[in-house]
Amino acid sequence: MYFVALYYIPQVQHHLSTGIMIFLWAILDCIRYPFYAFNTFKMCPQWLVWLRYSLFTAIYPLMFVAELHVWWLMLPFIQEQQLHYIQLPLSIGNQRVNIFNYSYFVVGYVLYRICTFPVNYSRMLKDREAKLKKFFSPTPHLFLKPHCTL
Repeated sequence: MYFVALYYIPQVQHHLSTGIMIFLWAILDCIRYPFYAFNTFKMCPQWLVWLRYSLFTAIYPLMFVAELHVWWLMLPFIQEQQLHYIQLPLSIGNQRVNIFNYSYFVVGYVLYRICTFPVNYSRMLKDREAKLKKFFSPTPHLFLKPHCTL
């Protein structure tokens, strides 16, 4: 959804928050996809499991703030350009009738994300605890366990 708007707003494409957001996504993907690949062959190293379920504790809040900041930066441009607005072919006075206003959608989406962040983050922490408890023994050997489960 970010890239649908970001593509049309070059003023925000080179902003520091956009770079941070993409960099953090890339870090998580560099852990996520090897984790899935190793799990396919049932030979996931414990250190990769630990990274998969622990790295997000720092990165997720940072990425959340960067994403919200990118939306905040894009909103004036979305409104000015009437980006992704859907208008009816009729007019009332000099104004075209909008049946879909993307800027309102963005505001609603951002408010939704802010309201659900604590719930999502706490659920992810509970999932992390369950996965790590199930996978690690009391004295973990980071390279010896040959199998991990999702």
